[in-house]
Amino acid sequence: MRRRVVRAVLFVLLISAPGSPQSGPSDHDVIAFLNQAIQWYHQVSGTQQLANDSADVLYIDNLHQRGLEVLRNCFDFAHAVAVLRTPGTAEAPPTEANSENPPTVNPQNLAQLATKAQSQVKQSQEELDALEKQLPDATGKKLATLKAQIAETRSELELAQARSETLNGFVQFLSSTSSGNHAGLAAQIDDLERTVPEVRVSPVSANKKQVPVSEPAAAQPSTPVVIHKQESSGILGMIEESFGYNSKLGTQKDAIASTAALRDAMQKLRAPLAQELKATSQQGESLTEAPDLTDPNAVEQRAKQISSLTARFRQDSAAVVPLGKALILLDSVRGSLTEWRNDTEIAYRQALKRLGIRLLFLVIAIAAIFIASEVWRKATMRYVQDVRRRNQFMLLRRIAVTFAMFLIVVFMLVTEVGSIATFAGFITAGLAVALQTVILSVVAYFLLIGKWGIRVGDRVSISGVTGDVIDIGLVRMHLMEVDGNGGEEQPTGRVAVFSNAVMFQPAANFFKQIPGTSFTWHRVTLTLAPETDYRRAEKLLMDAVNKVFAEYQDDIKRQHAFMQQTLTVPVRVPQPQSRFRFTDGGFELVIRFPVPLENVSVIDDQITRALVQAIHDEPSLRLEKQGTPAIQPVPETPHMDKPA
Repeated sequence: MRRRVVRAVLFVLLISAPGSPQSGPSDHDVIAFLNQAIQWYHQVSGTQQLANDSADVLYIDNLHQRGLEVLRNCFDFAHAVAVLRTPGTAEAPPTEANSENPPTVNPQNLAQLATKAQSQVKQSQEELDALEKQLPDATGKKLATLKAQIAETRSELELAQARSETLNGFVQFLSSTSSGNHAGLAAQIDDLERTVPEVRVSPVSANKKQVPVSEPAAAQPSTPVVIHKQESSGILGMIEESFGYNSKLGTQKDAIASTAALRDAMQKLRAPLAQELKATSQQGESLTEAPDLTDPNAVEQRAKQISSLTARFRQDSAAVVPLGKALILLDSVRGSLTEWRNDTEIAYRQALKRLGIRLLFLVIAIAAIFIASEVWRKATMRYVQDVRRRNQFMLLRRIAVTFAMFLIVVFMLVTEVGSIATFAGFITAGLAVALQTVILSVVAYFLLIGKWGIRVGDRVSISGVTGDVIDIGLVRMHLMEVDGNGGEEQPTGRVAVFSNAVMFQPAANFFKQIPGTSFTWHRVTLTLAPETDYRRAEKLLMDAVNKVFAEYQDDIKRQHAFMQQTLTVPVRVPQPQSRFRFTDGGFELVIRFPVPLENVSVIDDQITRALVQAIHDEPSLRLEKQGTPAIQPVPETPHMDKPA
């Protein structure tokens, strides 16, 4: 039984070889072509993301519809090639199987044989059932014959079942591993077709906007949603628009190149089929134009040849015609893409032109601001003589120029000014915290340049540092430090920098001269001997100090008059004063006198010389040895200097 089954299977494999060789492109070429066509279709359909206006929507809709028709024709061509692979569709001379060209298993023949084997199993089962029904009535010799027939029929049934099972196993195996054969080509085409659901929608149903029942609604191509953007008026928007046009041109260029490549692939696949179709047509014409035959057998043979050529012509034309249609549609798609790209290039050039004009306006506006700034500077330097006012005008110029530049840049760069309001609101809180010192410095600047503020040249004392103001900036000030030890008050060669926000610091100890004044107080302490006449000593020493004070008394009085006009409280005229006090070392005389800041060293020297000369000229004026006289600055007190 097993040998008979093996022989039957070998017989089936031999008779399932195709009767004609493959014609047309190979299976690999067809599948590669379909993959290329699907990729091209997705690339063309993906251009819907480039839609910016109604004209783009028209182009994209046209490209999508024509691309879908091209893809449908490509699948029609592939199905026609799969039909060409099916044996028996056209008559051809048989080929003998040999060792060099082994037979190929045909799945369709195997399927037919499997069906036939199943029928034989059913027929044998029916015969066996009929024989078994006759057993109860059979007797004698008829019973023996009937049993022999039943045994033979059962053997045939087992053989038919084994054959059917074997053939069904081969059919299932071939269906699971269908790549490389004709049934596998059709299956692969169907698989690829399922990846593009809209291909299965017929053009009529597509025009009616009907969705097939077998496909989900999501399979329908979506219509691009166009957001009509207002033409950008800001430089940033124009730059973004230019980059968008550049990217759009690149995508269109790639689509045109992909269309040309797909057209070349179609031409290569269509060329051999067109030649075969032409050869078939010529053979048919030669047979139809041949002289009439009288032999019935010859006439019948010619009719069979004409029928075979007709069937072959129809099959070849079924593959060639879809490619011809696809080529025409591809030319139309390429023309639309080219026209769309030309329109995009025109829009791109217009966008670049608008951007160039906008940039030119920006350059002109910035140049105009700089020219106005230079005119402002020259006019200030020429017509404003007061240094303080000049510095204020120059600072105001910097603020105005900076603000104007900011406004120009913002209005030129941003398309909608209102769009930055939300952003500015979000960053204001963060800037207020991060730049609180800077903000305080800017606010303090306007206080510093006010009536009770400071100006360049004023002497101030901040946190123990004394110096002359040399610059007042928007956020900080610069002092030329002076050394006041011993009353010399000479520049130390260093510049101290303080933030304007120091005014709001309670521990900063910010002191300045009263507006319009430029003097300070110095004192000299003299320890008198007990036997010295303190009245005569006071008179002689004060006369010596007043003699020196008389040389700059007018300047001190002028400053006092200005101070009286500025302040709302009465202030005594600054002049030398003397005070006596008891100390552990003896009887001390303290003489205080105002000194102009610009002549501190000179005045101190003159006062010292005058006192020494007065003591030398009067023998009765004696000083204690342990008390060495020294001129010292008077400690700053609120009634003398006003804090800023």
